[in-house]
Amino acid sequence: MGHIKNIIKLQILFLVIFINTTSASEIKILKFVCSEDVVNRQPVNVSNVFKTDIDKIYCFTKVKADKTPTYIYHVWYKNDKKVFEVKLNIRYSTYRTWSFKRISNNDVGNWRVELLDENKSKIAEVKFKVVKGENDITLNINETNTEKDNEKLEKKDLTIKSNFNVNIKNNTVKDIDNSDKENKLKINQLNINSENLKKDNKDFISKNFYLLLLIAFYVIFFPSVYLIYKKFQS
Repeated sequence: MGHIKNIIKLQILFLVIFINTTSASEIKILKFVCSEDVVNRQPVNVSNVFKTDIDKIYCFTKVKADKTPTYIYHVWYKNDKKVFEVKLNIRYSTYRTWSFKRISNNDVGNWRVELLDENKSKIAEVKFKVVKGENDITLNINETNTEKDNEKLEKKDLTIKSNFNVNIKNNTVKDIDNSDKENKLKINQLNINSENLKKDNKDFISKNFYLLLLIAFYVIFFPSVYLIYKKFQS
């Protein structure tokens, strides 16, 4: 009984495998190319060499499938290293579809795109090369020119700074000399003012001294004379 169950399981397994293999859609390649653009569902500027001054590279595919819907894969490689993979749906028996890659200076090298069916079996391949464009060369020349210009500007800035520092030093020396002269003049003026104050103080003291003597004379002398005069009368 157990042997019969195992045989039935094996028969079901083989039947499932047979159905899967026979149900897979057969894909016929009508066109598989790389181009600079796709317009009105048609590739434009088909080539196997592309420059980096273009925006994108398209991989255009036109297939015929005996059973739909199904799907295919575009697998992009750069220098034999896988970059990315795109799954594309096939909705009708004859169908056009595409994938694309944006291009930059880092994409220079040898490329290829593999076309796989829904079981990921390879059915086609297209190769192309990405090279530097003319705009990139111009940019490099401009970059070197700007570097030279920057070096010249830096040298000019250094000379201007050095001249500026020298001028500052000279000006500070002049300012110091002028400040010394001004300080000396101020000291001399202070000395003159102090001498004048001393003279004024002496004059003030002498005047006050004589005034005090005069007051003392009137306060002491006249009362004493008056008292003596009164004594003689009495």
